[in-house]
Amino acid sequence: TTENIQIYTHECLNYQIVNESKKELEFMKAVSEMIEEIVMKFLHNKIYINYEILCEILTDNDVNLIEEVMRHFI
Repeated sequence: TTENIQIYTHECLNYQIVNESKKELEFMKAVSEMIEEIVMKFLHNKIYINYEILCEILTDNDVNLIEEVMRHFI
């Protein structure tokens, strides 16, 4: 009846919200990985190759710049 329809609609909306959230998280992760790769290429090609070993890297300590992948440059 009407109550069952309301419950079903509520469950469908919750399912849709969860699916949209998962898609957004996957997208954000993909973008983060792309940014990390771009930064790594920049550091290697423009900094490391031209100036050899780095003493330190100045960052704004944003998450994508303090990941484990970046630590081998520091």
